[in-house]
Amino acid sequence: MGTVFATISTMSTQYVIGGIQQIGVGLRNMKRMDEFFASALDFDITMFDEKGSAGLMSRYTGGTAWQRHAKLRINTNGGGGIELWKFINRTPTRAEFAPSLKSRGILANIIRCRDVSETRQKLFNMDIEVSQVCKDPTGNECFFFRDPDGNYHYVVTCNDYWLKSANSMRRRGSFSGGVYGAIIAVSSIDASLALYRDILGYTRVVFDEEKMFDDFAYWDDNCIVRRMRLERPKWEKGTFLHLLGSSIIELVEVRGMSDTLHTYANRYWGDPGFIHLCFDVNGMDALSEACKKAGFPFTVDSGSETSFSMENASGRFAYCSDPDGTLIEFVEAYSIPLVKRPLIRYNLRKRTLGKPLPKLIFYFF
Repeated sequence: MGTVFATISTMSTQYVIGGIQQIGVGLRNMKRMDEFFASALDFDITMFDEKGSAGLMSRYTGGTAWQRHAKLRINTNGGGGIELWKFINRTPTRAEFAPSLKSRGILANIIRCRDVSETRQKLFNMDIEVSQVCKDPTGNECFFFRDPDGNYHYVVTCNDYWLKSANSMRRRGSFSGGVYGAIIAVSSIDASLALYRDILGYTRVVFDEEKMFDDFAYWDDNCIVRRMRLERPKWEKGTFLHLLGSSIIELVEVRGMSDTLHTYANRYWGDPGFIHLCFDVNGMDALSEACKKAGFPFTVDSGSETSFSMENASGRFAYCSDPDGTLIEFVEAYSIPLVKRPLIRYNLRKRTLGKPLPKLIFYFF
């Protein structure tokens, strides 16, 4: 995870991108998928569990403010969370086609892992569809699997920061962590860098190659793709630094595929499948100005004064989209619960820009 300080000429403030907070996934069956992420991948802590109206997202849900059930789960080994999202008063509609390397949008959630073979065996024993363990372009072990709803996940070796120690994870028999990033199919990597590199701060190119990749053979349409992995050069800022850790973005492009369908085609935001990639931020006003100047204006904004609340947490959220229409969410937390009964909240609004919460706090989750 890295730090982005955007200097805006018309503003005296700055913004900090503090890492990937969560990836959103629309569901058909909340109970089944909730249990899967908790048991199979150790997303065993619930940050919020809330039902209500998704009125601000109506531009992406056919103009109707549908009722929804949203639940955020995290893995206490470190990494981003999974936001589980399901319509309450509408039957979810599955996309008419399965995401592929030749489509556009979020193709796979990337999960950080300390022991790839152990994690694969655990999923295999649960009758989950898994690929063989192979090597990614950096030489680290990895594998793909599909969850019970058909979503793709890419488990990769993570050798940098973890919230919990290797011994602690071994004692629990838990070798995977939270969300590490996402594989995003784009019509043009070069055009997409204006957002992912210049605004979000993924400036370090880990690799940029064009070929058929061994680890991508899991995809039915394995083909020649340009593939770029990006990371941040620094990651010492952000409110939830000690929980979220580092992160990566993989952009994939198949030449001549600019007119292919997006994974959002024929489905609402919130329907089954990945719906957004969410970043923890500080300095939302400055970020809004930076996105607008770069050609990625906010399309949804809960507003600085009328903040949203999720159960006992509160903050401000906004959305923009990449050049292909993939939705990127930003969340600036204003308060989080430290104790639920009686409710004691930690006020974040007066903290220094990007100052991390003490690491000790996350051991109470």
